[in-house]
Amino acid sequence: MADLFFGIPDNSVIYLDTSAVNFLCDNLSLRDAAATKLYHARKGTRFYISSTVIWEILATKNDEQRELLIAFMQNLCYGKLINSPSEFILNYIKSKCPLVETPYDFHSKLPIANVWTDIVNDKNRTFSDYATDQMGNRSIVSIFREFIKDFNQSIIFEKTKSDAFDWLVESDENDDMHTIRCKKLAWLMIIILLVAEMDFDPTPVKEFWCKLKMDSFLERLFYLKSNLSILATRGPFALMSKLAINQIGKNGGINRGIILDMYHVINLTYCDVFFTNDEGFRKLKENFDHPLMDRIHIIKDYRMLKHDLF
Repeated sequence: MADLFFGIPDNSVIYLDTSAVNFLCDNLSLRDAAATKLYHARKGTRFYISSTVIWEILATKNDEQRELLIAFMQNLCYGKLINSPSEFILNYIKSKCPLVETPYDFHSKLPIANVWTDIVNDKNRTFSDYATDQMGNRSIVSIFREFIKDFNQSIIFEKTKSDAFDWLVESDENDDMHTIRCKKLAWLMIIILLVAEMDFDPTPVKEFWCKLKMDSFLERLFYLKSNLSILATRGPFALMSKLAINQIGKNGGINRGIILDMYHVINLTYCDVFFTNDEGFRKLKENFDHPLMDRIHIIKDYRMLKHDLF
């Protein structure tokens, strides 16, 4: 069997982002995938994907390639999904935004998670057997594009008189431009995920606001500014902004690809190993001095080994 994961500690939680899934599918057979899953399951190791990975795979236009990727994930990955971005973030808020989170059951409760369990247990089935049309709907990419295009100037460059984010960012006299930019990007993601409900299944966020009886954009934004401004400097959004700053450099702009990377990077806090084939994560690892960065592994840097299965 092929084993790309030689040297990974036993009982590891491994997250595979979409670029890692694509790399593995290009380099391993379905038999290799199934054998690798069995081999590592004996060591207590599980390979996880998220609803973000599923959405990106279902949005693949090539039908044959899409079904091959799904079959590969069915053979390699664990039968439960890791939480969606919204689920992780809302649990972080519920935990009162701690510096270090207490371990908890991070398996997604969304309907797509139940579908995933079903098709892992029955490999003759695929997503088209279920009502998952919206998961592959590429319109969310267009929404991302429209939503962010008017914000790039104020987020990326030095503030101007028309900077829409000035009133949101709580800066002190010791903040440099890098820190201010990180806070602005964190607020952009707070707006995208929590205010505008732009997740692939926004149900958890809708329920959050329903309990607070808040419908309007501004009402939600004022609530977050008044009660949860710490989200811009601590927890998932702060990590997401660090990734984005490293991706875009000094003069680049935010695009939908970077936002999707930020949806993936949330999982870094909750896994032991984060496999990716995206060079942007290598850049993050090199430029961001934080213990979590040790969990990032560029999958093409690993060599395949062969083991006897029995």
